[in-house]
Amino acid sequence: MSWKCKPNCGECCGCVPFTLELIEKHKDKFQREVLETLPAGDNEVVVVSKSSFCVFLKEDDKSCVIYEDRPDVCKMYGKDPELPCPYVKQNGNPRSEAGVRQWQRKIDHDVENKVNSLKSHLERRQCLKKIE
Repeated sequence: MSWKCKPNCGECCGCVPFTLELIEKHKDKFQREVLETLPAGDNEVVVVSKSSFCVFLKEDDKSCVIYEDRPDVCKMYGKDPELPCPYVKQNGNPRSEAGVRQWQRKIDHDVENKVNSLKSHLERRQCLKKIE
């Protein structure tokens, strides 16, 4: 059995890095109000929406309006052990409610650590700019 997303979920569709080219190509397809655009590396940005969901995620059916052109991180989600889905196991079977809660806690913890690391990195960059 192959891995497949839970229908109409969209829970994993948060702020991910996009290339500047992809944003320029699809900026007319935004589904949510953009609060800010943050640099995320060479030629990449994170587009932050008011709801914190991806700007390309439809409100009604939770589908992606750029699905065929989505970033690699979105293509690998749930299929890569480093990017586990809290709802569906890699073998395609749904997780139990307890399993979902356990994975959500782990993912929340991992995301919090990554956000703190990114904030720290950005603060260091700002300090270096001030020194120059």
